[in-house]
Amino acid sequence: MYNQEYFTTLYTNNYDSLYNFLCKNIFNIFNSEYQIIEFGCGNGGFINYFEKNYFKLSNIIQTDIFHQNNISSNRFKLKEIDGNCEDLPKADLIIAFDVIEHVLNQGIMFKNIFNLLKPKGTFIFTTPNSDSLKKFIYSIFNKTWCGYADKTHIILYDKVILKRNCQRYFSKTKIIGFTQINKIFFKHNILNDYFLVICEKE
Repeated sequence: MYNQEYFTTLYTNNYDSLYNFLCKNIFNIFNSEYQIIEFGCGNGGFINYFEKNYFKLSNIIQTDIFHQNNISSNRFKLKEIDGNCEDLPKADLIIAFDVIEHVLNQGIMFKNIFNLLKPKGTFIFTTPNSDSLKKFIYSIFNKTWCGYADKTHIILYDKVILKRNCQRYFSKTKIIGFTQINKIFFKHNILNDYFLVICEKE
């Protein structure tokens, strides 16, 4: 399922417009001294974009189920979010963009994330919105909605269930709907294809 072809195709896409949107909405949460863990980092594109356009981050661990041979950085480790994460350090900030929909055991995933966070730590992630109006519009015209385009997606959330799951662990949860039109991402409460979620631990 997650083979060389899958990741090669994934990483040839240009995600700068998405990274720009994300950075504008979460920039104020980052701190150069934070211990940061990124699950599902791919080829490190988001952190590379952030450091290029904002500031350097000194304490980062980036992890994915796939490790490209051409990545020569000690930031990268092989670790699955729903596996044994005990060897990872406590983090101030955990990010996981387009990751949780690939995880079968959501309970273990959220528990691991919660336990890895320091007090007052933050978990930021994105995931498709199963109630997206665009999903229904696309179905009328026999087009494939983004949440269905990737056959490795296991679980898709609507806003109500997503918020309920987050609130089982986190004291504060903020959900921002956003969408993409012509490779430009912006907040949109009706068409939103995705959720940007910010969870805070007490």
